[in-house]
Amino acid sequence: MRILMLTSSYPHPDDLSWGPFVQKTAQSIVQYGCDVRILAMSPDETEGLQKDDQGLDVYWYAYAKNPLLHAEPGIGPSLKKHKAGWLQLPSFVHKTRTMLAKQIEEWKPDVIHAHWLSPGGWLAAPIAKKYAIPLVTTAWGEDMHFRWPLSLSVKNIGKSAAAVTYVSKYLQERGQLQGIQCAYECVIPNVVDIETFCPNDQEKYSDRLALGVIARLIPNKHVEIAIQAIAQLSKEEQSSLDLSILGTGPEKQ
Repeated sequence: MRILMLTSSYPHPDDLSWGPFVQKTAQSIVQYGCDVRILAMSPDETEGLQKDDQGLDVYWYAYAKNPLLHAEPGIGPSLKKHKAGWLQLPSFVHKTRTMLAKQIEEWKPDVIHAHWLSPGGWLAAPIAKKYAIPLVTTAWGEDMHFRWPLSLSVKNIGKSAAAVTYVSKYLQERGQLQGIQCAYECVIPNVVDIETFCPNDQEKYSDRLALGVIARLIPNKHVEIAIQAIAQLSKEEQSSLDLSILGTGPEKQ
């Protein structure tokens, strides 16, 4: 089976912290014997098919000479901080759909897997319909918190997709609140295998309270809030707990 992945965020040679979870998803699918190609929006003017650092086929496409939609981690934060990015949206939409159609005609995938209900799912929907290819789209988080007018792009995606997957139960509930309905939807937990890593009521390893943060280490994740909150506790309270932060990104140091 050939699966064409569409993503607006993917590890780039200049910054491997962009969308590593999309890369991990692709690697996992390859292990099941599928052929995977990733169609990824370029953060610069890179164009063409390349091998990434894990040996996966990635087709990069550029949509502007100075891509402002990549100025910040995520399209939403980029548009919020760089108003001129709104002017690049028409070019981004046109180029993405053009390149998606080109990849379908040349590579002939069996399934399209679009990451983020928007922009991925929203951009892929009419192309998948035109070529009669099943569309699977995954909600990763930011797409379930869009404000108007971006929120309009996710509302009807369930009607166009063969399946909608969420990486948490919380995001699925957010999708239901937004009126997203699909014939098939499911939760596929991201990062943690909840069957392997689950609470053990019979063993207690420590009397200390364990707090954990698992996130991409970028400004809009606000990981510093956990650190600041603990700093406000007394020394006695701090001595009774452990804080672990797991992630990678520009704020790792």
